[in-house]
Amino acid sequence: MKLLKTLVVLCGFLCVLFPVGALSIKIDKLRIYETAKPGDVIQGLIKVFNDDKEASLPIFTGMDDFSYDVITQSVQPKPLGTQKNSCSRWIQWSPKQLTLSPHSSQSIQYVITVPKEGLEYGEYFSMLYVESGSGEGNTGDSFVITGRGRMAVIVKIQIDKIASPKGLLSDFKVIPGKEGNPMEIVCSFKNEGNTVQKVNGSFSIIDEEGNLFGRGTLKQGIATAGSQIEIKTTWDGDLKSGKYDLVAELLYDPDVTDVQEVQFTIG
Repeated sequence: MKLLKTLVVLCGFLCVLFPVGALSIKIDKLRIYETAKPGDVIQGLIKVFNDDKEASLPIFTGMDDFSYDVITQSVQPKPLGTQKNSCSRWIQWSPKQLTLSPHSSQSIQYVITVPKEGLEYGEYFSMLYVESGSGEGNTGDSFVITGRGRMAVIVKIQIDKIASPKGLLSDFKVIPGKEGNPMEIVCSFKNEGNTVQKVNGSFSIIDEEGNLFGRGTLKQGIATAGSQIEIKTTWDGDLKSGKYDLVAELLYDPDVTDVQEVQFTIG
């Protein structure tokens, strides 16, 4: 998700009341990440495979929007055209529908036309999905619901020279654990730019004599443009009573390194 790892959505279901054979669909890419200038035209292909050696497979394609929930840190599907930073209206593709014969493949062509003006964000997103056919029918004395599956290709267009990543880290603190509860490391991050921001980091715990008592990775935070998030990491290592320093190195913006140091006491 890299943001892609966070943002890639693979959803599908298979409901079989009686055996009908497996449907198998594959695509050769799960993301389209491009950097473009206003007015640029981007073209490409998505290859779709039917691995079934016996059954033909009807394929349908379409477009969805999505947003990233900064509270739950999860992708939320949204109706097409409802997101301000959507690039779905820029995308044309064909064919919209096709049938793959057994053990064959076919390409879907897409064309992305970036507007020449009116661009507000540094990044725009959408989701082009490829869906296997579904249906129901009678096979002799048996009623069958066939399988159905959907795979999504995440589209991200970064606008060259308009993208302005910027962030502010604040309220870094340590909350020592009590009565068996793990220690918490908490900070706030405000995305002051016009692109999605990722915050990553690591930390070390050092006693008053300079001895290293623990290390860990801070939980990754993802903030959409203009949002503020709280990043909370738990650490359940054992510390004796005493005073400690926690030194954290956080990365964002995308090349900013922010070192934070805070003292805390156990017991």
